[in-house]
This record gives sequence, structure tokens and C-alpha cells, in this order.
Amino acid sequence: MTLSEQLIQAVSDGTAWKVSQELALDGDEEALALSNLCSQIFEATEIEAQRLSRLAADLDAEVSADRSGQLHLIEVQAARRDDAKRFVQRIRRDGYMGWQDFDGAAAESFFRHEEQATLVRLEGTAFTVVIKWGKSRRAGALPRQLRPSAADHRFVSLPAKMWPAYVALRPVRLVKERVRSKPPESILGPILSTPESLLAPLLEFAEVGAADHLIDLGCGEGRVVFAAAEQRNCRATGVEKDPRLVDLAEKRLASSGLDRQRVKIVEADGATYPLDGASVIFLFIPAEAVSDAVYAIRGRGFAGRIVSHEQRYVAGGIRPAESQVIVGADALTVAHLW
Repeated sequence: MTLSEQLIQAVSDGTAWKVSQELALDGDEEALALSNLCSQIFEATEIEAQRLSRLAADLDAEVSADRSGQLHLIEVQAARRDDAKRFVQRIRRDGYMGWQDFDGAAAESFFRHEEQATLVRLEGTAFTVVIKWGKSRRAGALPRQLRPSAADHRFVSLPAKMWPAYVALRPVRLVKERVRSKPPESILGPILSTPESLLAPLLEFAEVGAADHLIDLGCGEGRVVFAAAEQRNCRATGVEKDPRLVDLAEKRLASSGLDRQRVKIVEADGATYPLDGASVIFLFIPAEAVSDAVYAIRGRGFAGRIVSHEQRYVAGGIRPAESQVIVGADALTVAHLW
């Protein structure tokens, strides 16, 4: 196994810090750089965890930084659901954005039927915070397929005290979608944001050039799209269905000075958005969804390059033509190219 293969495996296993430290003892400079980076990631994450601990000082909640040295990930274990709710409210005011930012009955239903919430900070270092709490007995008795989902919570807005109604509304929504032949809403999980320091090396890895048209499916606040246009001088389109992120991306585009004839943000579902004219598709979605997404994109007739990145193994039948550890100033990942 080559050094590159060892490091890819280590990052995907979550053992990059340990393995790079061992390889660095033999004098390998690439391993030493990776080891130092993991130390910096852990230190930065620990500092943010301590800051968030102060926000939770009066709550029964334990805040801890991920110890892998690979992720800007902070875990919060709340003793009670109310502690979790209050902590989520506080870090939302502090600049974190939730995958599902609900209020009223939807929020109450979410906290009663789920066991964790994921929030991210998109400004500066992209920290992710996962808050966990104990599920209620009533919710625990419901089979997973009957529990209200994000789509149910968006289906109708209800007064806070009517949160139990979402259980009854779920089959109504599903039947209504079936009657209308509407495809089920594609939900790929928490908001993911590519760290700024990884943008240039990822675009280099994908060999994006001025003649390309890059489409980022699930573009978030648009950082990949803007970097592609600015750094590689190509056309770039960001596709995002979360209106909060579309609004943020549009505001950033308006202040960027980029040519709107070459750069655009579209509010749409990436699963159905037309790929005509694109030469590069960019994905940053959960590892377990990547293979299916690649299958679907190829099934739609797209013959260009598909680039994705994750720190976990990409399972599935379509193996990438090339994979490479990508190291930035404050983050790392494994990039894959099809």
C-alpha cells in the first residue's frame, strides 16, 4: 500500500491523527504535515467547545469536542429535552444554523419525536454541533415510519400546543403527494459546508478550467460556486432547495461583484435540476448517499466529471476513478472523482 493509500484509508477510518503521527516518526513530511493539521483542528474545536460550554453553564448538558483531530465537530449531551431546546435556541442566536429550524408546534414535535439536532456555523470555521437528548416514551412507542418528518413539519404551520397533530397529518400529506403524483421530498441530512481552505485544492483536483460549467448540487451558501468562478474563471451554477441558504447565497453573490451571466444561484431540487451544458458536477453530501447520487446523475445522461468529498468511505457499486487526500490550512478531506 502506497503512502497516499495509507492516508486515504486512515482519513476514512477516522484514524488520520494516529496513523500520521506514526508515519511522521519515519521522517515522512506529508504525514508530519497531516499530523500537525489534526492537532490544530482539535485545538480549534476544543476552544469552540469551551466557548459553547459557557453558553450552557446553567443547563444540565455536557459539551465535548470530537477527539479524532479530523472534524470541527462538537457533541452536546443534554440530560433533558428542555435543556436541549434551550441550548439550540442559544446557539441559533449565536450564529449557528439548524438543518431544521422550526418554531411553534413544529419545534415541539421535532424535539419530542427525534433524539438529536444538528446545527452548523457557516461563517469562519465551519463548526458542526450535534445536540442529543432522551426521547419521550410516547415518541419511542411510535414506529419510525409514523414519526413526523421535516416534510410533515413544513406541510402546515400549527399553534405550539397542537404539536401532536403532526402524527395524524403525516398520512394525510403522504396520500396527498401520491394523489398528485408528486415525488417524495429528497432529504440528504444536515447542512454540510465545504471548509474555505479546501476549495482551491478541490477545484484543482477536479481540473476545473475556464471552459467548464460547474454545477454544485446542494450548494448551501454558494462558497464552491463563487470559488470556481473567481479562482478557475469558469461558469458556475449553485442549486439549493433550502430558501434560507438560497437567500444567503444571493446576498453574497450580490456583494461579490461576479458576473451574473456566468454565476447564478437557483432555488431547486438537485435531484431534478437539468444538467444540460454542465461539464463538472460537485457534490458534498453524506457518504452513504454519494453512490446513489452518482448512479442517478449518470442515469440522466451526464457524461462529464463528478467530484465529491467526504471523510468516510463512499460505499456502493460505482467506484471513483481517482481518490486523494486533500489538505487545507485548517481542514482535510478525501476527494473522489468519477
